[in-house]
Amino acid sequence: MSLTYRLFQEADLDAVLELWEHHSGWGGITRQQYHEWYVDTPYEPCISVIAENEEGQVVGQGMFIPSRLFTDGKEIRSVRISAPIFHKDYRQSLLSGRNHPTVGMFLYSLETIRQMGYELTYVFPAAGWVPFLQRFPALGLGTWNLASYPCYELPLTAPETYSETLDPTLDVRLVTQFGPEYDQLWEEAVGHYPIQCGTIRRKEWLQWKLGGHLNLEVRNKATEELIGYLSVKKQGGLIVDALARTSADLRTIYQTAIQSVHHRNPDRLPLPFDTLKGMLTADAERALAPIPYERVESYTFAFGTYLLDETGVNPAPDQWYLMPDD
Repeated sequence: MSLTYRLFQEADLDAVLELWEHHSGWGGITRQQYHEWYVDTPYEPCISVIAENEEGQVVGQGMFIPSRLFTDGKEIRSVRISAPIFHKDYRQSLLSGRNHPTVGMFLYSLETIRQMGYELTYVFPAAGWVPFLQRFPALGLGTWNLASYPCYELPLTAPETYSETLDPTLDVRLVTQFGPEYDQLWEEAVGHYPIQCGTIRRKEWLQWKLGGHLNLEVRNKATEELIGYLSVKKQGGLIVDALARTSADLRTIYQTAIQSVHHRNPDRLPLPFDTLKGMLTADAERALAPIPYERVESYTFAFGTYLLDETGVNPAPDQWYLMPDD
């Protein structure tokens, strides 16, 4: 297959929307959704790479989401890799070398975003991508820092996952608008948690990333002080983000938020699922210490980081404050 790769142009949008509708596996999206998700981001518009066949037909798209990363005491420009979409006639099951359509797009994209001045890229890859990323040195490229994390489940109907003894001074509320307090929460978490490395969680980023999720904020009833938040994906109950000023406060956030939606709570906030799921990082494991959870053996989260600026530092995954929606 002879494909060429280039950056997206607005004239490609109809063809890209058709790829979404017929070849993404996720269903179609509207022009408005495309612009909300990929153009009107908190930072730059997403870097969208197009694959064209010899007839000039758009047969693939890869998306790179700009973010800002706190690492080594400073802020750097970073991007998260999103899953590519290819026309069904241009898919191959084995990621095996530079001539593979997805591999070709991937390598072109990495060089392009490096030239744009981004310093680091990260990805939550599907299992089939991990062996390919491990082969980067054999392709004359740099090394990916890779890690995997178990999945856990918290049944919201089980008596053992409900506590009757939590702090009565705390209140849990659904929130749809992230205000300036969330900027302060992030700054204090960096210093007091402490956070060595992580995606910067300013209010604009949270609004864009989490606005469509179920967001549970925990406050002090008397003072209205924001203690932290926990965000859950509406489809399936995945905990996609959580933050507090300290590790002890994060434990409180998990306990209080879970109690607020648990079926044994007569005043529960109703959610459209009976189980919460999450990625079992070291931070999540410490936060969940008082709460019984079950490991899901059939699923594992993978994560990887790749340094684009050779003069920079590629933090190991265990240095990250990491959540699935980063």
